[in-house]
Amino acid sequence: MEALEILEIYNRRFKIEFLFLDAKEYTGLTSCQGKKRDVKT
Repeated sequence: MEALEILEIYNRRFKIEFLFLDAKEYTGLTSCQGKKRDVKT
């Protein structure tokens, strides 16, 4: 893999990560009130 190809992959990855971060903030999931990880919905 060449350096430019690796840079393009990381660029795509960070765009996706920021998309999820924005989605969590927009929907209020950053302030979830669950206390246990094994809670079933």
